[in-house]
Amino acid sequence: MSEPTTSSASLEAHYAEFFGAIADMAPGLLHLHYGLCETAPTTPWHALRALARGPVALLDEVWKAGELEALPAGSRGLDVGCGLGGTSLELARRFGVRMVGVDRTRSQARRAHQRTRRFPEGERIRVAQGNGLALPFAARTFQVATSIEVVFHVLDKPTLFAEVARVLAPGGTWLIVDQENHEAENRLSELFQFAEPGDIERLGGNAGFELVREVDLSAGVARWMQTYAAMASPPWQAALVPLALVRGGPALARRYLRGVRTYEQLVLENAQRRGLAAPEARARGAIRELRLHTQRCLADGRAAYKVWALRRR
Repeated sequence: MSEPTTSSASLEAHYAEFFGAIADMAPGLLHLHYGLCETAPTTPWHALRALARGPVALLDEVWKAGELEALPAGSRGLDVGCGLGGTSLELARRFGVRMVGVDRTRSQARRAHQRTRRFPEGERIRVAQGNGLALPFAARTFQVATSIEVVFHVLDKPTLFAEVARVLAPGGTWLIVDQENHEAENRLSELFQFAEPGDIERLGGNAGFELVREVDLSAGVARWMQTYAAMASPPWQAALVPLALVRGGPALARRYLRGVRTYEQLVLENAQRRGLAAPEARARGAIRELRLHTQRCLADGRAAYKVWALRRR
């Protein structure tokens, strides 16, 4: 796994600012992770529907990979890096799991609590601020754990794996959903700490897991990513400013614009270090170009988007 050059503090500030503003602009938003699209959208209406439906469609495949239909009702579950609480809500709704969602960002944990409590299943969900590298739970507490697009944000992966293994009961399942890097020089991968082929199985084995299933969802995610990239173009970004004004007034609009600038700057700085054409990326929108780069890598095999089902020995 390559060493990072982008500071974790910068990335954390970006997520708190950019995605926090987006979440406040869309009170009904529950998922911040990628989605799945079985066919390429042919009209703008189909594209918007695919964009909204994609994250839930992806979770459907995650549950299949984990064979969660066999999970006894009332099982205890942990979502490490719970975001806005959508994964916890789906597990509580679909399988009757009593969920605990953990997110290291206080504001994100607060939003997840507020959003999940709007639903009847929210009574089975508790959200807490916490760090996956030092989980505040006793050993063997949970029967299932999930980490959706979390591992690629973590530099100290061995500690994360050891902590999840500690809090999972023997026979418990950890479902990891993440992007895997297939080339030594993935030209924009410095922004994230992608695993390489075999890393997840090796890390899991060292921590006391066995790999039960590995499912490649790259093709469907690549199709969805094309629409996701279009939403990051400068015209779309500008079009969202009025929404921010309606939802939260000038303060929210300023937070959103600062978040966009922060993320754009992080991508541009990384592009310059890697020798990419920064002026072109600036003109087209650096976030859009990053997403299109991800889409191309997933489509041509330079990267993969997978589900790993690990069982605690």
